[in-house]
Amino acid sequence: MADKTLIELGKNAMLRTAPANYSAELVGKSFREEVRKIAGTYDLYRRNKLDLFELLQEVYSEVLPQKVNDRYGFLAEIMTIPNGAKATFRKKVGRARGKSFVTKVGLNGIFECFRLDSMTFDIDTAFVGGAAILDWERYLAGQEDMTDYLDIIMEGIDDYINKMLTDALNASFSAVGRPSNTVATANAFDKSKFDGLITTVKAYGDPIIVCTPEFADTIPANYVTGNSETKIASSDAEDFKTYGVLQMYKGCPIVVIPQSFTDETNITKVLDPKFCYIVPGLGTKLARIVLEGGVEVDDYKNKDRSMEISARQKVGVAIMHTNNWAIYKNTSLS
Repeated sequence: MADKTLIELGKNAMLRTAPANYSAELVGKSFREEVRKIAGTYDLYRRNKLDLFELLQEVYSEVLPQKVNDRYGFLAEIMTIPNGAKATFRKKVGRARGKSFVTKVGLNGIFECFRLDSMTFDIDTAFVGGAAILDWERYLAGQEDMTDYLDIIMEGIDDYINKMLTDALNASFSAVGRPSNTVATANAFDKSKFDGLITTVKAYGDPIIVCTPEFADTIPANYVTGNSETKIASSDAEDFKTYGVLQMYKGCPIVVIPQSFTDETNITKVLDPKFCYIVPGLGTKLARIVLEGGVEVDDYKNKDRSMEISARQKVGVAIMHTNNWAIYKNTSLS
């Protein structure tokens, strides 16, 4: 196992945090310097790469679950299990009455919907990861940093988990068995349809609206009339000024899921902006995200002597569908 102090330094560097009396910038710089001590030259890298990979694996295996929980914990239950273990979830019986059904990623990568007739269900996992090319000449000259590349790979894994989660949610839109008053579709923001979904969800808790920035832009502001003048409500005007989108609609908080692109061309979006989810309170966990084993770091030398650094993690996602949350589809968004 890698040095615990160095692991803690790496965790703080990756999470952009710092102990008292230190800055995040200083912590990040210190960790990069420690990495260069281990593998700052080609000879050091060949001699110590197993120690380096062990360190990075220890750091990222602790950081990734925390990042996933910070980003999706309001919507999903996060579970970490050892390699080879089976992730089993128990169906909770409560106000979500009626039969429930599950959408999860099958071994063939297709989202499968099925009725949940038992009290438990298992989630399969598969590797998610990526690689980055490290130019040794630039690295040895201090112009490239190995941890920066691994950060980018880890961000890609996080984005892919985001896509798995939302794709599973979106797959429930047309699933057999979903109550008709929990789904709606239109080629714009249809106020009456959207408000109808909110009314349904209110029966189970205080609704929260979860959507992409594109969808949030379509949610209309409230207007008030006074002194023969109709104008936008002051609180909504302040939201637009400060955040660019509304923070509240009809008493329902709006949580915006960050959007990103699949590559540097900025053409293909990670998330489908058409969908919006209305859930009954922050305590409602619609999804189950499983992280099996730890992050695996490896390398591969190309013919031009450049080095590919890769990282991967076993991930599984499933959605527990009940009649207490709703989904709206705005087909005009892309």
